[in-house]
Amino acid sequence: ISKATIVVTPTDQSFCMGQPLPNFSVNYEGFKFGETEADLAVPASINLVQLNISPGTHDLVASGASDQNYDFVYNAGKFTVFEVPEVTIRSSRGTTIRKGRETVLTTSPAGMVNWDGDVPCVDCNSANPGYVVNPLITTTYTLSVTNANGCVGTASITIKVVDDFKLPNAFSPNGDGVNDTWNVKDAVFYDQFNVEIFSRNGAKVFSDKNGAKTFDG
Repeated sequence: ISKATIVVTPTDQSFCMGQPLPNFSVNYEGFKFGETEADLAVPASINLVQLNISPGTHDLVASGASDQNYDFVYNAGKFTVFEVPEVTIRSSRGTTIRKGRETVLTTSPAGMVNWDGDVPCVDCNSANPGYVVNPLITTTYTLSVTNANGCVGTASITIKVVDDFKLPNAFSPNGDGVNDTWNVKDAVFYDQFNVEIFSRNGAKVFSDKNGAKTFDG
């Protein structure tokens, strides 16, 4: 009595490099009398040790099935390995900025961007939008980019904020439109601020507590 023949074909699979391997399975064609894989003496398996996990599409081959009632023929399935995007973040002002200054973060490559936290974008409909941040303390921004294959890459950038508090040391209130007034522009970014100006006679001629006022002499 000749044995029936079962054709074994692995199910096509794909995965992103660096991620856990997917669960592999095989399809059987040719069982008789309602039998299934569970009825085989030894089911087919895929040798994960010999699996090619370099980027690209590779043959996926099963082997090792055994049963007294069947012969086995093996077809190859396809196993596709996708690269994970190498994400970079750049800051328009570098990674050290003065307190109160904003910087625009740009990312590459293009893809679905997801920031860890609220980071508003500019030119949101462009292929490579920018993201505006205005940290008052040193802050690390982290994002993930999902490419067309569903692979996710992540990156972080730390923006160091320095208290570079500068007081203007001169102004010229002569009405020419250049340096006609004096104020401390960065004062609005500090919780506690108070400035007072006195004449040479000791009279208070100007005061400000939030940096909103300007002194015109």
